[in-house]
Amino acid sequence: KVLGLIHNFIDGFQTIKNPAMITKILGLTFLTWTIYFFTTWLCLTAFGIPLNILHAALIQSIIAIAFVIPASPGAIGTYEFFSILALMIFSKDFPDIITKANSLSYALVSHFLGWLPVMVLGLIVLLKSGMTFKQIEDENIGSEDGTNQKT
Repeated sequence: KVLGLIHNFIDGFQTIKNPAMITKILGLTFLTWTIYFFTTWLCLTAFGIPLNILHAALIQSIIAIAFVIPASPGAIGTYEFFSILALMIFSKDFPDIITKANSLSYALVSHFLGWLPVMVLGLIVLLKSGMTFKQIEDENIGSEDGTNQKT
């Protein structure tokens, strides 16, 4: 099983031998991170937190690193903890603005705003696919008890 995982991991790199594909991957990665940094900065600005885009990039990077920690579904709690931790880096510069309470408010709202579009788009795709929640539940139950394993 471990050898299969290693083989699949190595196979994944076969697609990026093509220089055009590497360029696309790097371009989309850069675009994605730019969007993350910009939306983080917008949310900080909405809360009156006077940090610039580079600060927002640092905050978002700390939050992203935190996602490697096993957490509850949706990283509820982990996201908020590391958001507050990241903001506290700047609390000495803005002690009246970057408080734990304001940081928690920022963390809750920014997490919700990041979660909402994914859930809405997921629901739209689910509805357009014709699948029902019952079918998904039955599929998951079959996977858990081993009756729905693909070979």
